[in-house]
Amino acid sequence: QDGARARPIRAVLPSGLFQADSLADSNETEFLARLDGQLSAAHTLSLRWSSDREGSGNEGIGGLNLPERARDVKSRDNEASLSWTGIWSQKALNQFQVELDRENENVTSRTQSPALIVHGAFSGGGAQEQSLRHHTRLQFQNVFSYSSGVHSLRAGGGTRSSWLSNQD
Repeated sequence: QDGARARPIRAVLPSGLFQADSLADSNETEFLARLDGQLSAAHTLSLRWSSDREGSGNEGIGGLNLPERARDVKSRDNEASLSWTGIWSQKALNQFQVELDRENENVTSRTQSPALIVHGAFSGGGAQEQSLRHHTRLQFQNVFSYSSGVHSLRAGGGTRSSWLSNQD
């Protein structure tokens, strides 16, 4: 989906009143793929992948913030997972799942010039923003179930790991 929204700018510059409308734009693209398979009568496998990309431009302007204060924001999220179910007997079942998720976000000033801020009048120059964030998550889980008559046993475990990197 794509969209644009107007933001009014009303500032008092040394040369006089500055009035304008600035368009902030945004877009988003999503994709999802899934594959399910019956490997045998007792084993099933499911694979899933999703991707989400978002972008917005002309962020941070409007009000007293002049157009040169704009920044662009881009983000991307990719996620993949695998699930496997195995029926070992009429009484025993095993379920395994692994998931990997990667997120990236990049914020960039449109101009690298120094900021000029006159409180109550206007803010000009660069947005003074440049950041990059990476976040990765990995998760494993395995659960074994056993039933016999009115008794059942369920045991399992899992782990979650996360790595985060920020540059500003």
